[in-house]
Amino acid sequence: MNATEIKTVANPKERHHKTYWNQIPELIDRETLQFLLDTYLTIQNIADRLGCSRSNVVSAMKSHGLERRKLIIPESMKKKLRV
Repeated sequence: MNATEIKTVANPKERHHKTYWNQIPELIDRETLQFLLDTYLTIQNIADRLGCSRSNVVSAMKSHGLERRKLIIPESMKKKLRV
């Protein structure tokens, strides 16, 4: 799976309004959703790309048992960022 295989919904008329996550093919497929989570920065980015709500993406993640990767910042870097 690569980014070109994921359809971007640019036309608002094509958006998945008032639908459940299990009606959106990209969210039904666990591997596709995992790919999107690994590729895009935020859940909102994924929702915008698929033309659905953020809650649709979160519901699909919970159903598939997926989580966002957490960024672990070392203490030394935290000190530098505070300066």
